[in-house]
Amino acid sequence: MIRTAYAIFLVLCTACLLWLGGNPQQIGGTRLPALFPLLSPTQGFWAQAEKRQKSDKIYLDGVQEEISIYFDDRLVPHIYAQSMDDALYAQGYLHAKYRLFQTDLSHRSTAGRLAEILGANLRAYDIDNIKKGIPHTIALTDKAWSKHEASYDRVSSYCAGYNTYVDRMSRADHPIEMKLIGYEPEHWSPAKVVSIIKSMQKVLALGNDDKRLSRTLQRLGPEKFAEYHPLFNPQTIPIIPDDPSWSSSENNVAPQPVDVGQLSFPLPSDPVTEGIGSNNWVVSGSKSSTGHPILANDPHLRLTLPSVWYELHIHTPEVNAYGVSLPGVPGIVIGLNDHMAWGMTNVGHDLTDWYEMRYSDDRDAVMIDGEQEKLISTDHTLSTLSMPDTTITVKMSRLGPIYENDTSAVCYAWKWIGNEIPQEDEMSVFLDFMAQTSYDGRQKILSRFIAPAQNYVYADKEGNIAMDVQGKFPVRSYGEGRLVQSADSTAGAWSQWIPQSDLARSLNPAQGYLASANQRSTSDAYPYHYVGRFDDYRGRTINGFLQDQDKHSTQDMMSYQQSSYSLYAADFLDAYLPLLQADQLSTRLRESYDLLASWNRSFEADERAPILFDLCSEEMYTAIWDEYSADMTSPEDWRTIDLMTDAKAMCHDILSTKKIETAEDLALIALDSATARYQQIIESEVEDYGDHKDFSIPHLARLDPYSRTGLRTGGHWSSLNSIREGSSVGPSWRMIVEMGPEIKAYGIYPGGQSGNPGSPYYSDMIDDWRTGQYYELDMASDPDLLGNIESTLIIKPR
Repeated sequence: MIRTAYAIFLVLCTACLLWLGGNPQQIGGTRLPALFPLLSPTQGFWAQAEKRQKSDKIYLDGVQEEISIYFDDRLVPHIYAQSMDDALYAQGYLHAKYRLFQTDLSHRSTAGRLAEILGANLRAYDIDNIKKGIPHTIALTDKAWSKHEASYDRVSSYCAGYNTYVDRMSRADHPIEMKLIGYEPEHWSPAKVVSIIKSMQKVLALGNDDKRLSRTLQRLGPEKFAEYHPLFNPQTIPIIPDDPSWSSSENNVAPQPVDVGQLSFPLPSDPVTEGIGSNNWVVSGSKSSTGHPILANDPHLRLTLPSVWYELHIHTPEVNAYGVSLPGVPGIVIGLNDHMAWGMTNVGHDLTDWYEMRYSDDRDAVMIDGEQEKLISTDHTLSTLSMPDTTITVKMSRLGPIYENDTSAVCYAWKWIGNEIPQEDEMSVFLDFMAQTSYDGRQKILSRFIAPAQNYVYADKEGNIAMDVQGKFPVRSYGEGRLVQSADSTAGAWSQWIPQSDLARSLNPAQGYLASANQRSTSDAYPYHYVGRFDDYRGRTINGFLQDQDKHSTQDMMSYQQSSYSLYAADFLDAYLPLLQADQLSTRLRESYDLLASWNRSFEADERAPILFDLCSEEMYTAIWDEYSADMTSPEDWRTIDLMTDAKAMCHDILSTKKIETAEDLALIALDSATARYQQIIESEVEDYGDHKDFSIPHLARLDPYSRTGLRTGGHWSSLNSIREGSSVGPSWRMIVEMGPEIKAYGIYPGGQSGNPGSPYYSDMIDDWRTGQYYELDMASDPDLLGNIESTLIIKPR
């Protein structure tokens, strides 16, 4: 009997261990992987170790004709196909093979599906996406896309290639992240392609400051608010030069008073990623050392591993294009073909608005412009790991999804450009760009692009250069959209759109160049009003470089992209240092003064002065704006610098003291505090700015072992080499294209082609990116002329 009981006990224990080892476990908020599959020598994490690429030949359904893919020494694929459908099929196959976890996580982050695999800690994030109506918009956009059958078929070809790889993969091929989390890959679809585009719109067109800025107005009053928070910086050099036709436009919207909401209860915070910015510029042949246009682009995004971009070359009988793609999306986003090159920076217009309104008595309708509007409700199922499904009800008005408080008769509508359903053939913009041969053809394609609004830079072999501020923009009154507005006076908000023909653009300007760095789009001469978040320094910097030199070479363009010079530092120190009486400073503070005064205003990794400058400017800013609390929006840096030299400015007084301080007092206080902090940093064995900066590129899911840390870099948010350590923002793809009879192009991004941490191609380009190297981009029409090819993949129809 005892032996039998013992045997039964052993069987039960073994069964329990097998179950525990074979299934993921949830302990509190922590998700533990299934240990047995994870530790399996054939299917677990050991299988992630990856050697150099080997040549192969495979037979697949869904392929019309043979596809030849040549991989170079960086694992960049050169896809040679007989049709675009087959080329996109191959691109989908490669995106799944090398970026499966990245595409899946990016889709889930907008579709409200993270908690489904990661547990209850992600419920609030998913609910916020659902409340914003984004999953609902994804479904409606997919339906709108399907009406454009030819383009939808091309997207479907991409998805078919992706799904073919998913169907063929073994458990050993599953990404290590999926093994750790314990879930299975899914098929791809056009709706998931939409979700990736929505994820980029969230990054580049979602942030706004309406709520915090409204609160700032309430607390400061209109007079101080107007003084401290003007709409635009008068020193900005706009992206688009003035057009004579603007002055005669009949579309100018006269300034109207804005009825500001009262913020009756707290609203969710919208993300504003500080430091995200991008550069692009182009010079004509008249300002180029080659006599032909040269185009440069380096979009700045939050850097991750796997990398933001996937580099590739696509060749068909009609297309020969090279550039970078978004994993999960067909086509090339930024790149070039045999006729033209194109790039993008973010426009920065505020296209997210909040409207305050009152409920009807039964809370199923709201008052807008004095009239009652019935709300439409939609239900969304939220799945959460180890929890029952939950139904989330989203109430919708014509001004957007509704945010409410159970006890308040007031609610808020959230209007976002990303929730606009496209009527044009939006999905084919990136696909059709690859085949274009002329400026006019490019313009027709560009007109379909809605969001996120981009500054599209252009150059072609005919010698043309251009810049377009492209997107879908509502017609606004002066200042409209900057603050939370009352729905009692929307006056048809978002009911009219700036016509495509009136969007700001420039073709072959007399100055011989065009440049954008997220600065203001136009001068006040432009007949349409807009508000937004614009850069004040990088645009001025690149304009200065392009103006000061008669001719520019490709090497010059590379040096500009690498430039760590900061006009912000120059402007700040020009205002700040005269406030200090150098000859009366103590020895300790005089050393700091001299270090700042002798510094060349460039944030180089091997310098120490940038450390002291950041501390000093931070201390001065904090001292000046002590009347601002954390839930308010502090003035912009350029306005702070202006007020530093205004002896009458009331912001110099520190509210917590009886003395009425002057700017000189604050400058001395800031220098003293910054010096103390600086000395502590140096005494902690920090050698220089690069050591102190300690830049990192984190793993997408914040898995530290798969991140790259301790990267020595220079750069600063205010320099063209815009690298920001706290948020891991930096140049995500540096590209230079030299037009001419023979196009030459160069590029690099901080990462690697493979998303597998066990691959030699996972992060192999980071150090070259960090030290300012570039790779020549090979887009040979004849595969026999390609260089540095290490392996091939031949896909044949089955």
